[in-house]
Amino acid sequence: MACIRLPITDLNCTGLNDDRNCKECNMLRDLLLHRYNIEASMIYHFVHKLWIRISCHVYNEEEDYLKLGRAILDIVKNGVLDIAKKNLNNDE
Repeated sequence: MACIRLPITDLNCTGLNDDRNCKECNMLRDLLLHRYNIEASMIYHFVHKLWIRISCHVYNEEEDYLKLGRAILDIVKNGVLDIAKKNLNNDE
């Protein structure tokens, strides 16, 4: 298991909810799952930074970790998270 700091700096946390996570972290987790087919159970804030916890299992392959890296780069470079946040705010 390892924790990796994400290169996302403009995620304005709205505070913790019932599952001890913020709405924005949950949104990022859901975005990874539904858009990129990547399951990330732990995304959290620590010392004003955003982190993701990854695990290594016998069924994981190197490509799984590369896929996560490509997804995070896509989210950062193409503003995917900003689009998701706007959609979330429009739904409320």
